[in-house]
Amino acid sequence: MFNKILVPLDCSKYAETSLKVAIEIAKKFNSSLSLVHVVSSRKEYCRSGITGKIRVKCNLDEVTDKDIPKICTALLNTSKKSVLAEGVSVNTILKEGKVIEEILNTIKEGKFDLVVMGSRGHGMIKKLFLGSVSKGVSQEAICPVLLTRN
Repeated sequence: MFNKILVPLDCSKYAETSLKVAIEIAKKFNSSLSLVHVVSSRKEYCRSGITGKIRVKCNLDEVTDKDIPKICTALLNTSKKSVLAEGVSVNTILKEGKVIEEILNTIKEGKFDLVVMGSRGHGMIKKLFLGSVSKGVSQEAICPVLLTRN
């Protein structure tokens, strides 16, 4: 039923929960996971900080544009190791651009059967009910989207 599952990661506790749920679904259906992170801007990373398994707080002047992909690759690799430890096939995707747009493009390009993502993320204000990224993806995706709560 679900052969290919996409899991967008943004370093939030919601993303950690969605990864756990995706692993359980993948085990049940013998699915493969693809973990995607979209690099938006250096300014966004420094304003909100990166939380979760990898913690980074930074000064905008101390972080270069070249540092952000390295930080994101570390996040993806850490998450990949935890998926592999559960015996699930996994690959990682690092993209750059507008988050919703890049996730939607990834869904189409990869022909995913399911997206599992957190209902909220580390956005600037942490939207009141449904995060702007999860809302945008769930409204426009060409496959089912499972939103997890923490």
